[in-house]
Amino acid sequence: GILAAIAIPQFASYRKKSYNTQAKAELKSFYTACQAYFSDHPMNSTTPCNLDLVAANFKNSNAVTINAAGMQDMEGTTAVHNAGDKTYTIKNGTVTE
Repeated sequence: GILAAIAIPQFASYRKKSYNTQAKAELKSFYTACQAYFSDHPMNSTTPCNLDLVAANFKNSNAVTINAAGMQDMEGTTAVHNAGDKTYTIKNGTVTE
């Protein structure tokens, strides 16, 4: 009983960390896919990147919600895992919490 009282909260904490890590990783992958798209299609640099635009090179999971924003710099694009507790944002080309 004592071990369970210690282990269960720790396990829940580890799960939440992994959900947050997944959201951050998918946002990084989405950013990379968009940058690759704009590199291959320089004439479309005024087109905002979205999930449909990079569907051939990026598949996000159903558990992570990505809200695309900005133009080619993707400034303000966010990602959050349905079971996580952190939202990640692209700011100045990097993913921040």
